[in-house]
Amino acid sequence: MKNSILSSDELRSSLAKMPQVSLGTFPTPLQEAPNLSNHLHGPRILVKREDLTGLGFGGNKVRHMEFVMGDARAKGTDIVINVNAPIVYPAISNNARLSGAAAKKAGFRYVCVVPDGNAKTIDANRLILDLMGTEFRLIDTHDQAEVNEYTKSLAAEFLAAGHVPYVQPFEPRVRPAGVMGYLKAALELNDQFKEAGLEHVTIWMPAGASHGGLTLAAKVLNLPWRVMGVIYSDRSTYFANVLEWSNSAAKYLDLPVELVQEDLIQIDGFVGDDYSSLTPEAIHAVRLMAELEGTIIEPLHTGKALAGLSHYINDGYFAATESVVFIHTGGLPELFRFNDRLVER
Repeated sequence: MKNSILSSDELRSSLAKMPQVSLGTFPTPLQEAPNLSNHLHGPRILVKREDLTGLGFGGNKVRHMEFVMGDARAKGTDIVINVNAPIVYPAISNNARLSGAAAKKAGFRYVCVVPDGNAKTIDANRLILDLMGTEFRLIDTHDQAEVNEYTKSLAAEFLAAGHVPYVQPFEPRVRPAGVMGYLKAALELNDQFKEAGLEHVTIWMPAGASHGGLTLAAKVLNLPWRVMGVIYSDRSTYFANVLEWSNSAAKYLDLPVELVQEDLIQIDGFVGDDYSSLTPEAIHAVRLMAELEGTIIEPLHTGKALAGLSHYINDGYFAATESVVFIHTGGLPELFRFNDRLVER
């Protein structure tokens, strides 16, 4: 193995220089999934339980939010403004939920702008945000320019009233913060892999900033990991610019490395029609994980990712001697949007 570009301690030191707020419960467990492994007749499968990060129903975005709220606090913020992503229409997003939980934990007011808000149902994420005292701003448009204009106007009103708003969609560190969270998670994973006797590992997960963070960590630490991210939205609405976010994080941290497109392994073919499609394969994956391991996943991110992993195992992509770590990124409130579709009568 070649020498790493940075040592773990050097990466840890770089991350420690960034403003952060402690929000989550770490380390999250790395659990064996022997029943799933046996059922699929494939490699050894372990599950990294990022659903157990401990804040607002958990999920991978808790790690992201530690850096986002650190940035907000460093800027003297007292109000965090977020915009619910139109991609999740007609629901409230996991991002909105965990941004709200993080803002409240950090001691800020939280305002959530909801495009087409008056048409949305009271789903699980919205209920959770309501319990947290979220100040909703429901607007009757999802046109991006109009949403942006409304959000800027709202921020200007708070500013004129003497507040210091932090508008998440417009803050440059918000997306790189997701990458930073998973650079930090990679250090945690590396320790767990050593303890479990794992070395050459395939990490399988939904694509996005977390995927970028683990890929960047593997490159900067020269770890023998193959990090594979399953795309969960059709290309016309898939907004995640993982390469740009990852390299922005590297610049903020002064890392002597950057990713190129070839570094990012992104798996397509498991989306269905669009982001909100509930595919038969994802439904099967959700039930499979629950029935075999007693672990609950949701169908839009982790369900599609596990469907992809099952397909690759069945196609003989992995040898039986290999080890695969499945990153359970949380998002569990999404499950309850699909009661009628998921229940077998």
